[in-house]
Amino acid sequence: MSEKTRFMLALIAPAALVLALFQVVPILTGANASFRDWTLHDPKRTWVGLANYIHVLRDPEFLAIVLPNTFGFMIASVTCSLVLGLLIALMLNRRFAGRWLVQSIVLLPLMVAPVIAAIMIRWMFNDQFGVVNAVLEGLGIAPISWLTQRWTAFLVILMTDVWLWTPWFALILLAGLQSLPPAYRAFRPNRSRRRRSTPPAPGAPSAISPCRCSARSWWCAW
Repeated sequence: MSEKTRFMLALIAPAALVLALFQVVPILTGANASFRDWTLHDPKRTWVGLANYIHVLRDPEFLAIVLPNTFGFMIASVTCSLVLGLLIALMLNRRFAGRWLVQSIVLLPLMVAPVIAAIMIRWMFNDQFGVVNAVLEGLGIAPISWLTQRWTAFLVILMTDVWLWTPWFALILLAGLQSLPPAYRAFRPNRSRRRRSTPPAPGAPSAISPCRCSARSWWCAW
């Protein structure tokens, strides 16, 4: 093993260790628990195999409510985050006055933990003393029970998830745009001439990379 390879592994090792402890281990623990009768009053944790999955798949509420809500949330969240992230990335890819300030503001949600964001949104949309209803009352609109109705609660959760993940999409897409060769960045289609086929840009696959977070959105919604 060369010195360069050892140096690269030393740089990757801390991040890989943190990822394994806080991502891989909890996922494996949850997967193991799904195959057992894991309750607080049963310390034996009896192995039941696929019985839990069969019980869930036979539950009519799961098929009629949980499953549609989960996939609907996943599709809506990833689509909105990808579209908004692409628009922000295209905006930040241009040079304009105050771009560093706009970029800092856009990336602020990445610094907020999801738990903190959930608590903050819960207080903001509280039907009794939330700031959102206070603003609506100031405008002469009747307060809305945001978190007690199905579709308003769905909209609030969707908006929170999009707010949290749009900067991540924008960051990945912006990196892909800035990695394009100058010839691609300077290219402008000439509509007066016949359309020519152009090879795919080297950075194009980066547009597909953010869609991988759909699995994470599905996991959070689940």
